[in-house]
Amino acid sequence: MSIAAIDQERKTLTQWVYLGIWLAILARGYQSLLLSQLLEPVFVTPRADNVFWGLHILGLPDVLIHNSWAAIAIDGSLLLLPLLAMLLPNWRIFSILLAISCSLYFVTFNSVSTHHEHTFLGVVFWSLVLCFKQNKSFVLGLWALRYYVCFALFSAAIWKVYRGSAFDSTQMEHILKAQHLDFMVQNPTHWYSDFINYLLSSPTICAALWYGMLVLELFFVVGFFTRRLDKFLLYFVLLFFFADYWVMNLAFFEFCIFAFVFVKWEALEEYYQELKVV
Repeated sequence: MSIAAIDQERKTLTQWVYLGIWLAILARGYQSLLLSQLLEPVFVTPRADNVFWGLHILGLPDVLIHNSWAAIAIDGSLLLLPLLAMLLPNWRIFSILLAISCSLYFVTFNSVSTHHEHTFLGVVFWSLVLCFKQNKSFVLGLWALRYYVCFALFSAAIWKVYRGSAFDSTQMEHILKAQHLDFMVQNPTHWYSDFINYLLSSPTICAALWYGMLVLELFFVVGFFTRRLDKFLLYFVLLFFFADYWVMNLAFFEFCIFAFVFVKWEALEEYYQELKVV
């Protein structure tokens, strides 16, 4: 495989990923979740995480949540750097600064929200992979990211089995009630309330959705053994996260950026196979 083909395919992939990151940041701003929109929070906690504690000891999150200019600088970087990286792909400094900005935002936002949510991890992990200059490091990072996605979804199913919720056919009904109660009380005549009421009145459909999701998560174990089914994994990862939103009101759209690891990148895959032989 020629170096030119590898470089071209890598450029195409990175362009799409940078666009996905930029759209994710725009969505955060639309939801009023950027740092400049979360200044002076009432509660801040790093919880039990050594990385979070390390940054809090350095005082970086405190600066970002109490200094409006620092918060605006990070928000501006998140919005501007993906575009600069797309337009000037040979300027590695933009990728490095983006990775730093994404990491600082991730730690600070989760500390302010007092809950370690994982939805922004897709942006953080991709920003780190995009920092690699050499094709070898980039391809190995890409494959490591692919295995992480397979692990994340497969382990979610194993966690349900371990806790026993996988065997509770009423689990989806409880989730729907917990997730949609406020909306249904405030909008009893809305079509979406009618849709949720229909699901709640049909235990068989709820159980089918619950076990269907579990099987879908378990299916990602095949990603550890072959890439031949990546086409299905690509569809499944998109289906999973969009279904999460429409049925359970769980917004994991930023995780959809992980879907790029299941796209067939022929030149990059052939190069990876050569690295395995070496």
